[in-house]
Amino acid sequence: MRLLKSQKIRKNSDFETFRSVRACFDCDMFFVKALEGGDAAHRARFAVIVSKKVGNAVYRNRLKRIFREIFRLNQHRLVPGFDYLVVAKSGIIDRYDDLQELFLRIIQ
Repeated sequence: MRLLKSQKIRKNSDFETFRSVRACFDCDMFFVKALEGGDAAHRARFAVIVSKKVGNAVYRNRLKRIFREIFRLNQHRLVPGFDYLVVAKSGIIDRYDDLQELFLRIIQ
């Protein structure tokens, strides 16, 4: 399974639509916002936000890579046509297994 370019949320206008979404799925280390992106035939799209409060650049990039990999490997479990935004909180750990377990628990 690949993570296609069309599955990445990159436009500022797409991020602006997430600002209006109040409902989110929250845990201690991150929260996920889900938004219906239109046509259900399209694949789910994904974005990660990690602020500078979380750590240095190396740590933030590692977290982004971990979340992209979690999304890539579990995209078949996500609802097609939805956009997902993951926002990391300060104090997040960078252990792959723990983050994957929490992410899968949250999206179900």
